[in-house]
Amino acid sequence: MNYKTRIGITLAIFCFSILSCGLASADEGQPCPGDPVDMHIGYGAAIICSIDAPGTSDLFRFDGIAGERIQIEVIGSSSPCIELVGVKTACNGYPYHQEWIDVVLPTTQQYTIRVYDYYNGTGSYDLFLERTFPHSPDAGQITYGQNLANNFSPSGDLDEYFFVASAGDLMDITVTTGSLSPCFTIYGPDASTVGSACNGYPYHSEELRKMLTVTGTYTVLLYEYYGSTGTYNTSFYCLQGPCVVTPIPDLSGYLTLRGAPLPNQTVGIVTPGPGGQTTTTDMNGYFQFLHVPNGNFTEYAPISAHDNDASANSVHASPDR
Repeated sequence: MNYKTRIGITLAIFCFSILSCGLASADEGQPCPGDPVDMHIGYGAAIICSIDAPGTSDLFRFDGIAGERIQIEVIGSSSPCIELVGVKTACNGYPYHQEWIDVVLPTTQQYTIRVYDYYNGTGSYDLFLERTFPHSPDAGQITYGQNLANNFSPSGDLDEYFFVASAGDLMDITVTTGSLSPCFTIYGPDASTVGSACNGYPYHSEELRKMLTVTGTYTVLLYEYYGSTGTYNTSFYCLQGPCVVTPIPDLSGYLTLRGAPLPNQTVGIVTPGPGGQTTTTDMNGYFQFLHVPNGNFTEYAPISAHDNDASANSVHASPDR
């Protein structure tokens, strides 16, 4: 199938290729601009950057909503620190080359992440921003019975999946690698931590079996214990309970405005012949089409002219499409 996505904006047209959108990870990452770094990013960002002058800081801004649970990670060649300005700081110095912030946002506003070196030195680093409640727009959807291959890249990469489960499901997730030390954490529909599996060397696989007590959407965040790169496999099963298998849509994605969701927006598919489909984004800006016809099609979403920062990001085609 050939894919083309078009977000129609009065006075402007933005085009995206579905095949170029990331599924649950940002392979290779996005380079930051030159100094002074003051960059707007969104959830799912993987930024490759460096502190080039002693004593300087790099700034990254994003739009957050009260109640969102987010993860910020930095990993670098020296001793990088991160500050979510006005909220929380992670900074320990040598021998630590990796810092992490896990926090629920207190207010709806634009937030600033400051990256700097503990010793006011220089060095390269990778910065990651993910949302684990609700899941990030770049998260890939999974369901019971799947065995998925993926990779950690760049160094420190955070990968994210989401799934829908029922109360009473006995869920089992296993992540295996050849030589890495994989880790993962599961977050519930209420933003709580359901469970995690992370032991480091010499373990090259991790398993978590958990009885789920709430019906809803869960998030799985995966990473490598030491920030290393490489491939891994994730197996996902329900051993007992309702064990409802959720259909994976042929096409899904998000509409956002500078990282903030655009709810109640019409999204449609236009095919060369008669017919077509429309749907509406939910409160998180998410849309999906369970079945998409074979052949060429164009996807569109009319948005008002002033929304010139609107985008369709992380549009996913199901693995068999």
